[in-house]
Amino acid sequence: MSSQIPKLCFHKSTQRYYIWVDGKRVYLGKGESATKVPDQIQRIYKRAIAKWAVDEPVMPQILPEDLTILELVDSFLDWADKEYPTSNEADCLELSTRTLCILFGETAANKFGPMKLGAYQQALVDEGKLTRQGINKRVNHIRRIFNWAVSREVVPFVLAHSLTTVRPLRQGRTTAPEAREIPPVPDEVVRATLQHLPPPIAAMVSVQRLTGMRPGEVCRLTMDQIDRSNPECWIYTPKKHKTAWRGKDRRIVLDKASMEFLQPWLREDDKPLFSPAQRVAAMNVEKRTRRRTKVQPSQVSRARENPRKKAGEAYTPDSYGNCIKAACEKHKIPHWSPNQLRKANGQEVRDRFDLSHAQAVLGHADARTTATHYAREDLRKATRVAEVMARESVGWRPDQPLNHQVPDLE
Repeated sequence: MSSQIPKLCFHKSTQRYYIWVDGKRVYLGKGESATKVPDQIQRIYKRAIAKWAVDEPVMPQILPEDLTILELVDSFLDWADKEYPTSNEADCLELSTRTLCILFGETAANKFGPMKLGAYQQALVDEGKLTRQGINKRVNHIRRIFNWAVSREVVPFVLAHSLTTVRPLRQGRTTAPEAREIPPVPDEVVRATLQHLPPPIAAMVSVQRLTGMRPGEVCRLTMDQIDRSNPECWIYTPKKHKTAWRGKDRRIVLDKASMEFLQPWLREDDKPLFSPAQRVAAMNVEKRTRRRTKVQPSQVSRARENPRKKAGEAYTPDSYGNCIKAACEKHKIPHWSPNQLRKANGQEVRDRFDLSHAQAVLGHADARTTATHYAREDLRKATRVAEVMARESVGWRPDQPLNHQVPDLE
């Protein structure tokens, strides 16, 4: 906390008083000028400073009669950061609010309605950057913001309810493109890529393909999250995962094959097993050992004190995916992403066992998520039916009696 007491400031264009706390502008209310501060604002300012002095959070004064969309969004995103600390949900919500603030940032929240939400929806369509499904998702995010505002009693319920009258974009009735179905990555493509990946990335790919874990889960894998009491299989319990904010546990079984891939990367501390910083250090040691000429005194250590870029302690889902993308582009291999490994695992488990087993492995609370996005009933079964019926001349025909026996497909 800074030792300097936050100063009361006045924003002329919006006629609002505010203070700066931890690099953020906290609005305290509306007035007419910087010289004539209303008594109510003085009292609010003193309460805010009292909270600041004891290191308590200073929240904006949300006044229904003059609250703008921009102020409502700021308050909602502050709440979302605390509500979803273990997932990227807050980042997704923030992306949805950017176009909204550009179009209606200075509009009073109480004046926002279905027409303006429809205009927001059409603006996303006109941008041409999002699919139909992505636009519908962002419109739902805006509805969530106003539902949250109702719970804080800053907008009336009838306003939030009216936003439900804006219909989602329908397939074939909009110029927004459809989302492309991303299939599981074929194993032969993964094998072709593995030989061109750095050792830690290759191990991450192998472990993710065997377990079906999410990219972020394999990036954050540490020793203190692995239960190794059973020599036959280890149990990985991520501290952070997609549904942790809902109070759900996530347990990933690491079989013997996964244990073998992890073995070279086990360490004594609790830092991530797969570390870019560790890989860079190992590469530097290898280069030094392969050097044939004598090391000059000026070259003993050429590390910069404050480099612009520094290898992190853990890979991120983006850096992990970028390594795979770079290898595929360099060696003319069809591009694929880490999430397709998860889909490949889910599809294999469903084919070999059933949907409930795939749901358990992938950690989905709802089997419909597994069936819709990760382990679909493909055309193989229907194709096999057609082949058998054609071979055995079975099925309805106008010139054949209907008392024949259908052969067992097994």
